[in-house]
Amino acid sequence: MTAHPFTVAFRKVERAEKHVKDLHALISGFLDRGDIYEVVPEFKDNGDTDYVFRVRVEIPGDVPLILGDAIHNLRSALDHAVCSLVVHNGKKVEKWHGFPIFGDTAPDCHEAGIRHAVDGAGDAAFKIVAGEEPYKGANNPLWGLHKLDIDDKHKFIVPTFSLSKIICEGISYDRLHPQPDKDIVKGGSFLHIVIDGVDHIVIGGKRLKDGDIVTTVLGPEISNYQINIKTNIAIHEPGVGKSETIFPWLEIVLEHVEGIVRKLSGAVT
Repeated sequence: MTAHPFTVAFRKVERAEKHVKDLHALISGFLDRGDIYEVVPEFKDNGDTDYVFRVRVEIPGDVPLILGDAIHNLRSALDHAVCSLVVHNGKKVEKWHGFPIFGDTAPDCHEAGIRHAVDGAGDAAFKIVAGEEPYKGANNPLWGLHKLDIDDKHKFIVPTFSLSKIICEGISYDRLHPQPDKDIVKGGSFLHIVIDGVDHIVIGGKRLKDGDIVTTVLGPEISNYQINIKTNIAIHEPGVGKSETIFPWLEIVLEHVEGIVRKLSGAVT
């Protein structure tokens, strides 16, 4: 029985899916622990109070290893999909064949590059690849996947803590500094909501490392208030994004790549 020409590409996706599930379980279990970090009040001479992030347990070393394996399998699946079509059409795979992803944002310049990379895979393959907008700046995760795959060949993809929420109990929101709805804070985006009378400041994309000030409470000390935080684990790689949260980002990439492989497999005639 002859194997389907896309067997390897689909197996690469399946392997990546296993890595994604393993990584999700590892990160979820780690974040559920109660001892990985704390927020410590430090009182200042002017009466304000800084709330400082202190790491107690480092992010597991297996996180970048599993993440790198998932990323590589997904990027490789795209290349295998194109090369499978080249072989299926009776052509020889050359070193330039593969699924191209470009690092510039000028899509008008990419047609020739795409045609070269998928030469022999057929017109349907060209249309599919071109339609995916495989370049930096497009509204898809392909450039981030490509960049991280390259980075992982030379260095660890270092995961970081990312602040996702500040929960303020017993203190008015306007005593916090910076105030997210008034101040522009480098590296973060903010949303202020109130749940059951408790202020929740939802924060996206703010990297946290040991010793960082999470927030400052202005004015003289008062009793019976609490500042708590929630964190996630993120990728902070230049050229990819500021604290790109691993989940759901990685699940989005998995779904996107699997969809492309299925589209290309449909070009088999």
